Amino acid sequence: MTSGHCSSDRGSATVAMAGVLAVVVTIALAIAGLAGASRDRADARAAADLAALAGAYSARGELTGEPVDPCAAAGRAAAANAAELTRCRAWGDGSVQVTVASGGAQASARAGPQGAGQK
Repeated sequence: MTSGHCSSDRGSATVAMAGVLAVVVTIALAIAGLAGASRDRADARAAADLAALAGAYSARGELTGEPVDPCAAAGRAAAANAAELTRCRAWGDGSVQVTVASGGAQASARAGPQGAGQK
């Protein structure tokens, strides 16, 4: 007498669940990776904005009362925000343009007096 079960089906539910679990874990890791990259981009943008502002204020002497090297000030601001200043340019109109790297992302920003950078 047979019990009605086919011996070749034993354990197939375990294999299917392992496959489903592998897919769920892969999706979760992908989402975590995207969230981390998004956070890196946001951190880089914030650090670039703050570095450009520090450079522009320093170029006009608004922080110390006398002009200071804007790229040095931008570098200190970037470092204070866990970023690295990779490019800095001080323009003759009092504005400063910077690029910073933070985590795996880069961002650029420009800051200066109102109307600076416009023709």
